[in-house]
Amino acid sequence: MSSTTKKKILVVEDNADAAMMAGYALEQEGYEAVIASDGESGLAMAIDDEDIDLVVLDVMLPGMDGFQVCAELRNRPETEALPVVMLTALGSEQDKFNGLALSEANVYITKPADPDEFLESVKTLLREYPHPRGPKSRTPS
Repeated sequence: MSSTTKKKILVVEDNADAAMMAGYALEQEGYEAVIASDGESGLAMAIDDEDIDLVVLDVMLPGMDGFQVCAELRNRPETEALPVVMLTALGSEQDKFNGLALSEANVYITKPADPDEFLESVKTLLREYPHPRGPKSRTPS
């Protein structure tokens, strides 16, 4: 990466293998990946760690699901502009609607995901949201 500071990406995924694979792919691209294994801890990390630049979020999580986590992030001024990639096995049109329209995720990718599509989505969102903390901090396109 050309930036001197690594972008920090939170992966919220309860499947250890899937979390490890996503984290590895991100680290190979020069990002720092941190993992949370349930919705509550993922939400807490996203809120408390101001260095997190993007969240990769599964939907089917123990306790609080990914739709709820994303909606809660959007309801908080300090995280409302934090980019969210939903990466999930739920692929129905209703699931996509819930993720994009109701929960306001930026991108919805169905597993098994094409690694190039996943990484390109991450890169694009990090370009569009270079400083994602604080109210509506997206740069104009």
